[in-house]
Amino acid sequence: LARRRRRHWFSQNMLGTSRGRQASEAYNASVREATLLHAMAAPLAAAKSNPVFGTVIEKHFKLKGTAIRQQLSRWVAEAPATTPSIPGQGSGCAGAKASTSTAAGKVRALLDLAGKGGGTCKRPILV
Repeated sequence: LARRRRRHWFSQNMLGTSRGRQASEAYNASVREATLLHAMAAPLAAAKSNPVFGTVIEKHFKLKGTAIRQQLSRWVAEAPATTPSIPGQGSGCAGAKASTSTAAGKVRALLDLAGKGGGTCKRPILV
């Protein structure tokens, strides 16, 4: 069966325009929120029940804890107050300040459960 390609919502004629920048910022904000929920909170929440990767996941987040907390603060500070609706956005993440702050709070709480780490991206601690 031939699959139809979906057109990406961001067209080249929007490049360099204020509308294009707004759309790009909204998209980036939604990706950040999705990252918080799906790439950070979900693995941390499931780590205890994962016999194969659980300890690796917890150790990773413990070692990177300080850097992750700094990134969370930056992403919440940079999140726009509101974001426009993006056609075809499938993550369900708006990327607005309130929802990004909620997602960051979930990650912080899970980091606290995993244990505080003292490492940074440039100089991780080894336990």
